[in-house]
Amino acid sequence: ALLERFPTNPELLAYFLQTASTEGDIDEVTSLLARVPAACGGDNRFWRFKGWTHAARGEAEEAQDAYGRALELNPFDFGSRHQLAEVLRTLGRTDAAAPEAALAAEGRALRRAILEQPDIASVPPAVLARVQRFIRSSGADRVADRLSARMGDAAHTHHGVPASPGSRP
Repeated sequence: ALLERFPTNPELLAYFLQTASTEGDIDEVTSLLARVPAACGGDNRFWRFKGWTHAARGEAEEAQDAYGRALELNPFDFGSRHQLAEVLRTLGRTDAAAPEAALAAEGRALRRAILEQPDIASVPPAVLARVQRFIRSSGADRVADRLSARMGDAAHTHHGVPASPGSRP
């Protein structure tokens, strides 16, 4: 009912695309993708679903291109990275698939580790260091550098209050 009322709403489309792809309904995914407004071309989720559609049809090269575009838009999307690894294996490029699969697994593990914390301020420094490495491995060096700088700043404060000179955090 909601999708009939708001047929081009990106969030509704993404939700129903996720449901349809999880159920393996290629016809529904294709139909929903046809409704995605052109203005959503910068949303990596729709490129991921396009990749899924190509992969489901056995169009591995096209799937690789779509997943590549999804990762250009959001290099931290471990779902696209995982699916790209599958396509690369299908293409016989296991050398390229292995690091993508490992990075996808690390992204999924980091998400779980962060969500298990009571709040974002409770994320242990070791997990933040893993996040920083994940970000850098995803090709987003500027973001990794900014996180590293913030982690350094946080080491010199205690609950948001700067440490006194000569004290250690």
